[in-house]
Amino acid sequence: MFLCTLPAYGIYVHQFRNIYLDKIEFHLLQLDARQALVFDDAEDLTLTAFRTDLFTGLEQTKKKHSSVKIMK
Repeated sequence: MFLCTLPAYGIYVHQFRNIYLDKIEFHLLQLDARQALVFDDAEDLTLTAFRTDLFTGLEQTKKKHSSVKIMK
């Protein structure tokens, strides 16, 4: 589908506005150095109840984010 590696292992969105994301969860099976979410050229973004795995060395922990709102 994609000819290159995307900058995020979860959601990558390029040039958008007026987006609302709620209750997003990602669970990884192996280490991935990329970020979970990458928003490039975003305007009016609301992200609530986001959870992802966080790898620290060989340990896997859960990281929970409550709410983010980006307005331009």
